Amino acid sequence: MKRLLALALIGLSGCGITGTSDDTGEGALSSAWNRYAQQDYDGALAAFSALLDTGGLYPEASEGQGWCQLMLGQATPAALAFRQALLADDERNSARVGEAFARRDSSPPDYPRVIQRAREALRRDPDFRFSHDTHIDWRDLHLLMAQTFFYQQALDSSLVHCRAVDSGLTLSRTDTLSWGASPTFELALFSTLLELGSATAP
Repeated sequence: MKRLLALALIGLSGCGITGTSDDTGEGALSSAWNRYAQQDYDGALAAFSALLDTGGLYPEASEGQGWCQLMLGQATPAALAFRQALLADDERNSARVGEAFARRDSSPPDYPRVIQRAREALRRDPDFRFSHDTHIDWRDLHLLMAQTFFYQQALDSSLVHCRAVDSGLTLSRTDTLSWGASPTFELALFSTLLELGSATAP
C-alpha cells in the first residue's frame, strides 16, 4: 500500500470552464479528480486552479489543489491550499489530513500542527480513508504521528502510534530482548518505523 511516509516527501485550455454554476463546477471537479486518480498531478493541478480562477468559492477545488501540490513535492503551497479549503468548509476532513502531511513536509516542518491536524482528523473519523485514493487511510495518520513524535524525541508516544498500526508489535522500552539487534530502544523504534512503512508500501 502506498504510504505518504515515503513522500519526499492536470493544462486545461479549451476544457470549457467559463462559468461558476453548480453544473459547471461539478463537471470540472470530476474531471480534475479523474486526472488526479490517473496520477496526472500537473494536469489535475491546472484543472483545479482553472476552476478557482473563475472566481467561484470551491473548497473542494482548493483541497484538490493541495493534494496535487503535495504529490508534486510542493508542501508549503499545499499547506496553504488545504488551509483555504478548511476555512471555507471545516467539514472537509480529507483536507485536514492533507494539511497534516503538508505541514510535515514543509520547510521547516511544523510538528505541533502536524499532530494537531492528524489528531483532529482521527477524532472526526477513526477509520478515515481518502475517497480519491483509498491507499491513504487512518494507518497513514498513525504512522505520521509515530514519525513526528520520534523526531521530537517523544519515543513512548511514537511507540503508541506504531502499536495502533500493528497491534501485535512486541517492541518495549523496558524489554531489551524486544530490541532485536538494535543496541538502543531508539534505534529499535526507528527500525520499527521503517518496517511499518515498507510493510504497507505497494
